[in-house]
Amino acid sequence: MLRAYFVQEFNEPDGHAVIAENAREAKQIAYASGDFYCEWIEMRVKWMRNANIDGLEKGIVRDCLDALRREIYAFIEAGHYPCDVCGCQGELHGFKGKALCTKCYDEAV
Repeated sequence: MLRAYFVQEFNEPDGHAVIAENAREAKQIAYASGDFYCEWIEMRVKWMRNANIDGLEKGIVRDCLDALRREIYAFIEAGHYPCDVCGCQGELHGFKGKALCTKCYDEAV
C-alpha cells in the first residue's frame, strides 16, 4: 500500500514529498535523488497520514503546489505561487485541498 512521506535533512525545513510503500523506501528514493547533501543517518522521514495520494505513483512528487494541496507539504515559502483564495504571493499553507496564504489560512481554521 502506498503512503505519502515528507523526507528532510535533520533540522532543515525543506524536503521532498515522496510516495512509497514504507518509510525506509521513501528515504531510499529521496536519498537516491542526489538533492540531499547529508549522510543517510541525518535524514528524517515523516508519514503524512492525512495526505491525499489518489492518482500519484511511487516516487518524488515534483509539483510542490500539488504536494501542498494534497497536504504532503505543510507550507511553501513566499513568492512561488499565489494564494487560491486572495491571490497574494505569501507563504502558503495546505488546507482541505487548497493552498492558502497565512491570512486566509488563519481565517479558515
